[in-house]
Amino acid sequence: MQKAASTNPSTMFAVMGIERAKLKEAASDSSFYIANINSPQQTVVSLKKQDVSKVKNTLEALGAKVIELAVSGGFHSPFVEPAKEYLKKVMDELEFKDAKIAIVSNVTAKPHTAAAEIKNNLIEQLVSTVLWNDSMQYLLREGINEFFEIGPSKVLRGLMRKIEPGAKVINIEKKEDLDNLS
Repeated sequence: MQKAASTNPSTMFAVMGIERAKLKEAASDSSFYIANINSPQQTVVSLKKQDVSKVKNTLEALGAKVIELAVSGGFHSPFVEPAKEYLKKVMDELEFKDAKIAIVSNVTAKPHTAAAEIKNNLIEQLVSTVLWNDSMQYLLREGINEFFEIGPSKVLRGLMRKIEPGAKVINIEKKEDLDNLS
């Protein structure tokens, strides 16, 4: 992804305070892509570095708060298409089996068990909008209200508070956190 991003100089903005439909409309008329739908209040867009001022002005004129992210490229967009081709070659060498437990894809925000669908969704995720909010909403509708965030960050916990404040998110940052679960 890094190599692809350096080929297509791009960046990302966190965008708050604008409805998804309005943002989609602006994206179709501008030079940016919706990269992540994180919560009802926050979306991330990918754009060419040369369009930073233009896109920021467009979004702010629509009433959005815009923050440029410290990233090395415009991920989850066509800007990283070369990485998709590379990943596909790697994935074609791997054997995938149908999942026994459904995997909710952030490409579709739906559950999948078929090996071919899971593989395709992993490849498509590189260049597709991350439907995080929609995926979490699906799980919540299915009655799941306890989540585990694995890693040194609490970003997903913060997003979940915006999606469903009553959901429980347990952070597992180190082995001791896992040991303390029982």
